[in-house]
Amino acid sequence: MYSTVEDISVKRRTEQVVKIVAHLPITDNTVIDIGCGTGSQALAISHIVESVVGIDVREDSIKEAQRSRIESNASVEFIMADAEYLPFRNSCCDTATMLEALEHVQNQDTVLREI
Repeated sequence: MYSTVEDISVKRRTEQVVKIVAHLPITDNTVIDIGCGTGSQALAISHIVESVVGIDVREDSIKEAQRSRIESNASVEFIMADAEYLPFRNSCCDTATMLEALEHVQNQDTVLREI
């Protein structure tokens, strides 16, 4: 599954994020993965929390994430959305992750305020 150096690097970062999330005081067991891409991090997190929602602005990434979710039978919802306008009520979750996504948005301050 992880064949290239880049793939191995992504796997390692995902493992690190899962370890961090596992040690957070999560009360409602909901994590939002912003800029989820094809969903590998969201799927990995789903093994340690009750609910994960992955969002990404790219439709092709969300479709691939949804295929991966079906194959793994994970409890993850994938939504196409812009990080500047998250489709969630305030304080809807305990934790938000955002790995390798902030550098790809135009209005970084807006995204950080939205989170």
